[in-house]
Amino acid sequence: MGISSNDDNLVLNKPTLNTFFEKNKLKVIDVVCDGNHTIVLTKSGKVFSFGNGKYQRFKVFGSLFSRTLCLGHEKSEDLSKPKLIKSLKESEVAHISTNKHCALAVDKTNKIFVWGRGEFGVNGMGNNNAIQTPTQNLILDGIIDSLDKPRIMKVVGCSDFSSVLLSNGDVFSFGNNDQGVMGLEKSMGVDMTESISFPQPMFREALKIDGEVGLVKDIELGEVISILRVAHPSAPDAPGKVFWGGWKLSSLPEIVPFDFDANPPKLIAASDKGWACVTENNR
Repeated sequence: MGISSNDDNLVLNKPTLNTFFEKNKLKVIDVVCDGNHTIVLTKSGKVFSFGNGKYQRFKVFGSLFSRTLCLGHEKSEDLSKPKLIKSLKESEVAHISTNKHCALAVDKTNKIFVWGRGEFGVNGMGNNNAIQTPTQNLILDGIIDSLDKPRIMKVVGCSDFSSVLLSNGDVFSFGNNDQGVMGLEKSMGVDMTESISFPQPMFREALKIDGEVGLVKDIELGEVISILRVAHPSAPDAPGKVFWGGWKLSSLPEIVPFDFDANPPKLIAASDKGWACVTENNR
C-alpha cells in the first residue's frame, strides 16, 4: 500500500490517502499493481514502486530461496513506501504495466524496458533469467524496426504473460500461453504450460470484421483470457467490435456474438472468470 506503519499486518477497510506523492509534489498519471506490489508513473515520466521485492518459495528457508520480483531496484527488498526506480531516471516513461512477477515500461522514444522474474519467458528476452533492474528489450526493438517502427500504444500484463499493442494494430505477446490465452493459433494442451519466451504476434487473420482483417485498438488481459476491441480497417477510429480468446475454449480470437453496432464498445476489462464492456451509450 506504500503507507508506512509499524504494523506489518495493517489492514485498511476504507480508502486511505498515500501522502508520499502529495508531499513530494508529484502528479500521478498511472498506477498498476498485481499480487503484492505497486508501480506508479508520474507526469514527469518518473517511475516509483513499493511492496514485496523478493519471492520466497519457503518461509523457513527464505534467505536461501528468495528470488527477485519486479520492484526494479538494485537490491531485492520489501518496501513500505514508494521508491524511485533509479535506472529509469533518465528515461521519460509514457506507459507502465505489470503482471505477477514482471513489469514493463515504455519511454517516449518508443523503447521498452522489462524487469522481474523470468519463469515462462515473462520478460520476452528469449530466456527464463531474472532481471533485477529495468533492461531494454532489444528483441522487441528489432521487431518494431522490422515493421517500419510503429508506436507502442499500450503494454498490459496479467498473471504470467504480457502483451504489447502497436499503432499498426499488431499485438505481440510473451510469457505463459496457458489455455491459448495469447491468440497465437497454437497451444500445447489444456493442462500444459506453453512458454513463449520470444514476443510472438497474435494471429490477426482471425480478427475479421465483414471479411476484412481488423485493427486492434485496445486490449485487456485476464488470468487466462484476452479481450480486444477491434475496428474495421475502413473505419479505424470507430468503436468497432469485441473479440475474445483463451479459457481452454479458443486459441484464436473470436468475435463476441453481440450487436455492437447498436451498442458501440467504449471500455473493456477482463478478469480470471469473466470480462466486461462499457458501451458509448453508457450501458
